[in-house]
Amino acid sequence: MRALRNALTLAMVILLPLSAFAGETGSISGVVKDSQGGVLPGAMVKISGPMLPGGREITTSANGSYQFQRLLPGVYTVRVSMSGLGGAVREVRVGVDVDAQVGFTLSPTASEELTVSAEAPTVDLRNSEVGFNYTAEVIKDLPLQRSYSGLFQLIPGIAENKSFAPAGGGSRQDNTFLMDGVNITNANTGALSTEINELDIVEFNIKRGAISAAGGRTAGFVANAVSKSGTNKFSGSARFEFQSKTLFSDPKDKIFGDVPFEYMNPAISAGGPLVKNKLFWYGSARYFKTTTSDRINQENTPLPDRVSKGRELNGKITATPTQKHLISLNYRARPQDITGASLGASSSPSIATVDDNGSRIATASWTFFPTGRTTVDVKYIYLKENNEAIPVTALGYLPTPFNANDLGAMGQFTDPARSNLNIGGQAFSDKRNYVRQELKGTFSQFFDLGRTEHQVQVGFGYEFTEEALDRLSNGWGALVRQTQAGVPVIRARSYFTQPPQLGQGRTWSAYLQDDVKLNSRLTLNLGVLANKDEFAQDLTGSNGCPSPAFTQSGLPGGVAVFESKGDRCTFVRFNFADEIQPRVGFNFNVREGKGDKFYGNWGRYYNMDQKSSGRSWAPRRIFLTQTFFRLDGTMISQGPLASTTGKQIDPDLKAIYHDEIVAGYATPINSDLSLDVFYMFRDINNVMEDVPTVLPLAFSINAVMT
Repeated sequence: MRALRNALTLAMVILLPLSAFAGETGSISGVVKDSQGGVLPGAMVKISGPMLPGGREITTSANGSYQFQRLLPGVYTVRVSMSGLGGAVREVRVGVDVDAQVGFTLSPTASEELTVSAEAPTVDLRNSEVGFNYTAEVIKDLPLQRSYSGLFQLIPGIAENKSFAPAGGGSRQDNTFLMDGVNITNANTGALSTEINELDIVEFNIKRGAISAAGGRTAGFVANAVSKSGTNKFSGSARFEFQSKTLFSDPKDKIFGDVPFEYMNPAISAGGPLVKNKLFWYGSARYFKTTTSDRINQENTPLPDRVSKGRELNGKITATPTQKHLISLNYRARPQDITGASLGASSSPSIATVDDNGSRIATASWTFFPTGRTTVDVKYIYLKENNEAIPVTALGYLPTPFNANDLGAMGQFTDPARSNLNIGGQAFSDKRNYVRQELKGTFSQFFDLGRTEHQVQVGFGYEFTEEALDRLSNGWGALVRQTQAGVPVIRARSYFTQPPQLGQGRTWSAYLQDDVKLNSRLTLNLGVLANKDEFAQDLTGSNGCPSPAFTQSGLPGGVAVFESKGDRCTFVRFNFADEIQPRVGFNFNVREGKGDKFYGNWGRYYNMDQKSSGRSWAPRRIFLTQTFFRLDGTMISQGPLASTTGKQIDPDLKAIYHDEIVAGYATPINSDLSLDVFYMFRDINNVMEDVPTVLPLAFSINAVMT
């Protein structure tokens, strides 16, 4: 009967269509034994703590094992008891995406519980991912910039963290930045799209490599900042940060050197109970302002101050109405504007723009524990990011007549007589606004099969991203003087009135993961992830795809599907069969009971997460018009700039992927310090560029102390 139940459980796991969570929580697991070393099935195990004041209870399995999943970061008390054998208590610190293994031994002579001070195993013996965790207590004592991006200096094996450098052979677009599991990576550049109030961060987690099938397909590193939640205890904090420009030494060259800036950043946070043991709140707010002054251009003309300012408001509700439910709602708004933007050494003051770089993030999640060994998660994510730049010098739209004797009033003119200084007004208004929505969930089941322990996860997820691109020329756009057939002319490149282009990406994902504990010293991590990706454009009035299709052969085929639905044109599709990503990893406890391990992993990663391809590959796009004028203002010719009107797509295009091998050794040094030495090898295939490209293999060896 037990074998039948296990078979039915496994079948249910495989059939249920839900998906994975990026790490926001951790877990505690272990085995309860008697004084003779025999396992104790049926022992009662209870966990509680500030993040789970109502507690949660389970009984040990036939193998004496227990596991508590989806625990918010923090310190928990684990109590074990069994009739006739007394009890024991341990305090354990839970980290993001780390399974803390805590064993118990009960004796029939035990009359009192034994409490051990808080501990956190520094090496995860069940997971072959190369990951590192930094708690808020550690972060506050380090000499780091007090921001999300300031934490990137903690990422091992990256040559220059502040520039989002490539990670082990990939490009910077292979990296992923998360906040509470929400992807806040800019879809165009691959950089962090928004900063986060430092007071909100309870733990910072880095995945450097060997990411499991349940963890996703990122081929670089994953940075995840996890936010605080309310507890039964009211608490709060405040911080005021101010940096005067007088702390900087005067640069020798204000044109090309670092110009002093002034920075102000007050912040406050607080949290507490709404209903004791059941419902909790947390909120934070901050104001930030950075002023860069005393700037000059290459003509020694003063430039206006660059002032970046905004505010950030965050609210979070968590609820544990019963032991079987965990609910979380979070909303973060971060409006930000920049004046004096878009200026450099070759700019006149009139070229400046006013920028809107605001963002909003909302999440809703529900975790259900139908049994002590079963977990179901569902989560919805919404992100909106603005990137808008409006010229401060308004020249009108395509002013007529064209005055070749006053090009500064006609557009943005690169004046050769003034060392190619840009004068006039910014060439165009630029709006690139992003939306990302995700729905995902996980079904997780623990069961024993003979002497082995299994944690099986299965899932399905859907992600939709959209970039709304809208540009309109200021004046006649970008102007330069040229010579054609010996005749001097003026070339203007302009964005005419045209509907915004909606570049869209859609991703479906499905995975199966099994973490198999073969014995007390050896664990296998086995999984497979499959993705389906579609890239499309939605252009009002386009009636979908062009005809004939813009493939290199002139005919549709392969992944260049050219499928129309109204004004939407789907022009590239990679199906599940095109993106199968197996993962195989192991962890071996070298010195039994000492907490060290030798580990390794092989995996394939089809990283198509950056969705700017929905715009840049589109067959019909927002295009530039090129116009030539004589010096008397007479128009000579006008037509679309060919390089901006569309892309030819190879019908045999294949998705880019990385094959990765990781091997390492990790060992605890003491309760607070561990050493992790690992080797990483990556082979990049099917690089998608405008021309064929071959990249070299990449490998790295890293040693990290945490």
